[in-house]
Amino acid sequence: MRSDARQQPAVNAGRRVHRAFARCICALLLASLLLVGQSAPPVYAAAYVVNSLADTIASDSACTLREAIQEANNGAETDCPGSPSNANDTITFGVSGTIRLTSTLPNIVSGQGTLTIDGSRQNVTISGNNAVRVMWVNAGANLTLRNLTIANGKLTGASGAGVTNFGTLTVINSTFSGNSASSGGGIVNLSSGVMTVSNSTFSGNSTTGSGNGGGILSNGTLTVNNSTFSNNSARSGGGILSNGTLTVNNSTFSNNSATDSGGGIDNYGGTLTVNNST
Repeated sequence: MRSDARQQPAVNAGRRVHRAFARCICALLLASLLLVGQSAPPVYAAAYVVNSLADTIASDSACTLREAIQEANNGAETDCPGSPSNANDTITFGVSGTIRLTSTLPNIVSGQGTLTIDGSRQNVTISGNNAVRVMWVNAGANLTLRNLTIANGKLTGASGAGVTNFGTLTVINSTFSGNSASSGGGIVNLSSGVMTVSNSTFSGNSTTGSGNGGGILSNGTLTVNNSTFSNNSARSGGGILSNGTLTVNNSTFSNNSATDSGGGIDNYGGTLTVNNST
């Protein structure tokens, strides 16, 4: 009896430690669940690094922009390291310079997440070489262009020499220059399109003949933030022609011209809001 009495405090102490340990585990599990419930930064499913300025698809050691887009579209595997995926992907660059296209880049397709093409830490120009459209975004697709120059896209009898957008297009810290088309010299944003332009420059873009929207022609939803439109020209809407919904914030329009109406902006039956702009 005396031995059992001596052992009881030790048993009780062990039980208290066990209960404390269990409470600690429960607290950790609860904290983990709370963290899972919080929004996390986007994670790219695949990352491709373009290491060549060529515009080719070939079995060699080079990863070109055309190959990277093809693989991000879940197409055939190329020389760009990484497996095709249908989640958010990013394309970055290990080289600086101008990529001169021989044909329009592969369409950005729907069902493959958001594709981000990011020229940060490099100086990258994607050029239509005064011969072709640069990019096409399908309906339902989602493309972000960051820290890039889209230049010298050229079309005859068609719209959107820089980019033709049917989906969701985000342009950040980028420049559109020297693009020319029958309408929408820099970009045409179709009625299904949702487009945001931030901290970017549209300069020297134009339309031919009776075309409209030298910098941008938008039939959809367009928001412009902290951007500059200069020296763009068209029949109407030298900088922008919109017959959709256009919101302009903290932006500058200068030296744009039109032979008919709207040197800077032509709001053609749409909804226009301009805030803190010049």
